[in-house]
Amino acid sequence: MEVLLVRHAETEQNARKRVQGQGHGKLSLTGLKQVEKLAKDLASEKIDYIYTSDLGRCVKTAETIHKFHTNKPLILKTELREFKFGIFTGLPASWFWWARGAGSKVKIKIPGFETTKDVTERIVPFMNHLLKAHPNKRLVIVSHGGPIRILRALIEERPLKELLDEEIPNCSVWRLKVTKPLKIS
Repeated sequence: MEVLLVRHAETEQNARKRVQGQGHGKLSLTGLKQVEKLAKDLASEKIDYIYTSDLGRCVKTAETIHKFHTNKPLILKTELREFKFGIFTGLPASWFWWARGAGSKVKIKIPGFETTKDVTERIVPFMNHLLKAHPNKRLVIVSHGGPIRILRALIEERPLKELLDEEIPNCSVWRLKVTKPLKIS
């Protein structure tokens, strides 16, 4: 299975450097331009299915791509959602990153926060289902920075730690081949 893994377009919250988590977000003017360009860039690509997180920012991104592939299914899935960021949702992202660093030193549990293990346990069975259902197909998967890092680590067989500080730009695309079931490590 070939996957074009896409991060959603820029939101107003991204532009203000706010934590969105599982909030829907609203695409910014920059985001609207980004996704129009991306959709045109992907217009000539052979695509069999488009899967997207059901959160608004991903749905809008996927719908714009789908305009050029209207004869292909567009499927919304909760499994592709971003992490739940609990009490940090809506706050400056710098506060979250500071707390994450401090929390890792003293093992603080953030209320309402979804762990990497939680997200991995939701994404891996879903991806394995896709592999079984669409082994020789080409899929666009629109998701978020957190799940994209996890999927890339698993598919590329790299430690997640290597990807934690890597930039995941809005409307970026990773072309990945999934040839075997993913494993939760």
